[in-house]
Amino acid sequence: MDTSSPAPPTPVPVRLLAILQQLTNEELKTFQWYLKQPVLDGSSPIPVSRLENAKREDTVDQMVHTYREAGALEMTHHILQKIKRNDLAVPMSGTEHQATAGVSATPTTPNLNTSTVPAQDVQDASADLSNHTEPGDHVKEHRLTAVNSTDDGPSYEDVEKYQHKFQYKLKEKIQHVFEGVPKQGKKTLLNKIYTELYITEGGSEEVNNEHEVRQIEIASITPAATEERLIECNNIFKFVIGQDKPTRTVLTKGVAGIGKTFSVLKFILDWAEGKANQDIQFIFSLPFRELNLVRKKMLSLVDLVHECIREAKVIEKEFLYQIFTKLQESGNSNYNESKYKVLFVLDGLDECRLPLDYKKNDSWDKATEPTLVDVLLKSLINGNLLPSARLWITSRPAASNQIPSGCVDQVTEVRGFNDLQKEEYFRKRFSENLANRIISHIKTSRSLHIMCHIPVFCWISATVLERTLSTDRNGEIPKTLTQLFLGLLVFHAKQMNEKYHEKGEGDPHWDKESIMALGKLAFQHLKNG
Repeated sequence: MDTSSPAPPTPVPVRLLAILQQLTNEELKTFQWYLKQPVLDGSSPIPVSRLENAKREDTVDQMVHTYREAGALEMTHHILQKIKRNDLAVPMSGTEHQATAGVSATPTTPNLNTSTVPAQDVQDASADLSNHTEPGDHVKEHRLTAVNSTDDGPSYEDVEKYQHKFQYKLKEKIQHVFEGVPKQGKKTLLNKIYTELYITEGGSEEVNNEHEVRQIEIASITPAATEERLIECNNIFKFVIGQDKPTRTVLTKGVAGIGKTFSVLKFILDWAEGKANQDIQFIFSLPFRELNLVRKKMLSLVDLVHECIREAKVIEKEFLYQIFTKLQESGNSNYNESKYKVLFVLDGLDECRLPLDYKKNDSWDKATEPTLVDVLLKSLINGNLLPSARLWITSRPAASNQIPSGCVDQVTEVRGFNDLQKEEYFRKRFSENLANRIISHIKTSRSLHIMCHIPVFCWISATVLERTLSTDRNGEIPKTLTQLFLGLLVFHAKQMNEKYHEKGEGDPHWDKESIMALGKLAFQHLKNG
């Protein structure tokens, strides 16, 4: 008589691995592709970077980590149906269905590799992946609600769920960008065109009253001091030697078109794709252009985030209330010691139309109650509101003194492109032959070469010179700033005719009065200083 107890079931990850071992390499790629999408209602996609070059074992680890065992079972079953591998799942019995129906259950995952797992386990695994009444039920039950929180606030697991959903929405928005002037239907991959900028630590404390073009010229002909520390965009919050506490607020200065906003977008995209700054759980970017539109409203910080960041609406307000409340109640001002790590980005201080008057004693420390938007912003900046949250403010130099120096831990300056980065910019856009011709032409003109330290001016040069150098036209190649800007004016005037007036490329008629009026306006402002 055999009195031995039955063998314990094979662990879920092992069974999941056995399923994946039954897939061909092409099927595995397709399976992983679905994991990067919001396949089921309420599910969070796995960040692309976590599945890049992932082996079968790594894929299993990511699934269990992201969805837990019950969710991983449901997700696997659903994707197997998508890739037409229903043969790896058979109907489960009522008992087995109940075993995997609850969120708290730890369902077993399929394992069909008979060389490594007993046949009975293979049958159990297949049963676990059988069809449910409603695909997505398990993952839906995994969705975050206030019920999942404790007295200590939402769990890390819950935070990660919302984080993934938010990151997916952000990637959808910013992975394709307009370069220069937005053109309908013409977007470019940010990762394809982004060129690392020359960013330095520090900056002049006083306001520079020289024209911004003159500032660029000085920067271009004056080598960076050896004492300056170059900073990569993704390292802008890294610990600075000599500081006794982590950096909370960074103020980044730079002239118009130098690449401040593009740097912010690249920082957020790299975070959303899992490439950098993974200690941060949420990044809320609040451009002053958006803040200006709500400047007269009474809003709580949660309402402000939902009002100005459409993608943040995938995060339930109740969840944000709990996060912000716990951050505020903790009294902690050290980012590294904070349970919830949040970064707010205030982009374009020079465009601010809110009365940021720090002489008024109207600070606010209530994270969930409404007040005027300018009061919220001042309280965020001076640390009365969410003191452990990080803050990144960007501004043109002349407006940066709106922020009291005592509220800023580190000042950085975007210097634009150095000479090698200029060339890299053009080589990313064009064929080697055309890029070489454009680079050679720019080097022949001192003014063009200097101005190309500004990324937006590189775009202007590329737009005009591409049309001139890549056609058989005998027109003069722009050599001065005036000629280049005229070329840009011609380019946009023709675009406007095509888009709004349905006039062809060769139509010579322009609105002369409008152009002359713009010229007169520019001349008057130059005279007035």
